[in-house]
Amino acid sequence: MPRSSLPHSRLDEIHERGLIRIAIRWAPSAEQYKDPDTGEPAGIVGLLGIQMAKDLGVRAEFVDLTWADHIPALLEDRVDICMKHTNTPERAQKVEFSTGRVLRYEGKIVVRSDRGILDENDLNQTHRIIACGEGDSQEAQIRDSYPLAQVHFYPKTENALAAVDSGEADACLADQSVPDFLLLHPECTTLTDENNEPVRTSIDYSHPMIKPGDQRFLNWVDNWMDFHAVQGTIEQIKQEAHTAFRAKFERILDMSED
Repeated sequence: MPRSSLPHSRLDEIHERGLIRIAIRWAPSAEQYKDPDTGEPAGIVGLLGIQMAKDLGVRAEFVDLTWADHIPALLEDRVDICMKHTNTPERAQKVEFSTGRVLRYEGKIVVRSDRGILDENDLNQTHRIIACGEGDSQEAQIRDSYPLAQVHFYPKTENALAAVDSGEADACLADQSVPDFLLLHPECTTLTDENNEPVRTSIDYSHPMIKPGDQRFLNWVDNWMDFHAVQGTIEQIKQEAHTAFRAKFERILDMSED
């Protein structure tokens, strides 16, 4: 069927424009960082975005936004796609998620080792402050599990974790940022259970998401994810991003602080 006879879609706009606009939040994380040697996208979101643009026959344009602004930017047509967001019932009322999975997340509770917080019951107290990044899915978990605690919000997850290190907050719920944060802050740790295993506050998967109401585009993204999952491209991209990130961690960190 000729493209002109198909229902109008964001796919048509992307081809007419010659580029796909991808929301990103550059950070010292294997998920979305720039190569310190080239300044080019090297994280999982960057590499997936470049592959998607290549398959569409267009260029990739990465739009750097705060995490909390990703969904508004999608709904306001400032970006075409967000590559990896946790699928929650609340978010799914606003956007449409691809069925394809990008990453598996395990939520953890980060505390300072010297604050005397021994279990989750210690957090559900009126004097406790739990830090959360603006727009993070962990907000709902905090309010459900620790309703007595105070929730303080920070522009980024990294800022919320830093608040634990500085003593501004008693704890922070986070997922993908935790391993890299603990590498830099040995005075912090994850809260553990009676078996000395890290407490898991959640198990989630991230998926690409688009503005609602565009079935053609959603079908294409689903098919794209399925194709590259079977081909092994997605797993290869994840491994490549993590390996390079570890090898260049100190320089990536320096670049993010400039």
